[in-house]
Amino acid sequence: TMTEVLAGFLAGSALGIALAVVVGLNPRVRRFLQPYVIVLEATPRIAVAPLIIAIVGFGFQAKIVIVMLVCFFAPFVNTLAGMLAVNRDGVELMRSLGASKWQTFRKLMLPDAMPTIMAGLRLAMASALSGALVAEFISSNEGMGVLLDRYTGSLNMPSAFATLLTLTALGFLVFKGMELLDEWLVYWRHESRLAAMSRKRARQWEASR
Repeated sequence: TMTEVLAGFLAGSALGIALAVVVGLNPRVRRFLQPYVIVLEATPRIAVAPLIIAIVGFGFQAKIVIVMLVCFFAPFVNTLAGMLAVNRDGVELMRSLGASKWQTFRKLMLPDAMPTIMAGLRLAMASALSGALVAEFISSNEGMGVLLDRYTGSLNMPSAFATLLTLTALGFLVFKGMELLDEWLVYWRHESRLAAMSRKRARQWEASR
């Protein structure tokens, strides 16, 4: 189950971020793809699962594609929103200094958009486990989803609750891992927040004196 979660999350997130970068940097591509993205976003991803199984077939590949589809949109939408919200004065300054598009993207747009991108990745990871379980309910004979389905079907409630608690623990560990990754990649935001908290506490301490 965790292999499906991680593989689908990495593939879906990478595709979503890459496509959002292309769309964000090219207004023509954005105008062309926007209607299709809206239609796909409005389509319930879980409802597409039987179609994916019919096309890909039963097995590991179908589950990866389902998780990948579930994890695609949050990174895509957040990355695109972060890129479109970049300070335009900064972009003009980079251009006036002779920076190339790649340099502007790498040194200005990507760092500015990183907090929003990481928020999308956390949302995708939170959805990945649910997508893997649904995929296992539909097209698998092994995994945590299959165990949960078998235990509830046979009314073995202690084992079903044990499986549910295990899934909850796995989801918590994965989400905390994403938070640690966020703190490592977007360190400047957390450092500024800690500095602001330190200044606030110092002012409170001085006021109390």
